[in-house]
Amino acid sequence: MNSCLKHLISTHRLRPDPEGQIEILEKFWNLPSDPESPAIAPAILVYADLMATLEPRNSEAARMVWETRIETAFAQA
Repeated sequence: MNSCLKHLISTHRLRPDPEGQIEILEKFWNLPSDPESPAIAPAILVYADLMATLEPRNSEAARMVWETRIETAFAQA
């Protein structure tokens, strides 16, 4: 386990959950950071990931991301 992963686990107190999984991915995009939230993935990637699950709760979260981050960005363009 690399030191970045160890730091992430200890900082956020991540623990194994017998009912679920956590997937940690390396950054794979080359998009500009959101100045308000530079440490998270771009909203369009978050939206796509949530929609891909086909879970109703995730669809609701995706709708909120769309309305608050993506739709407003299109309106400004």
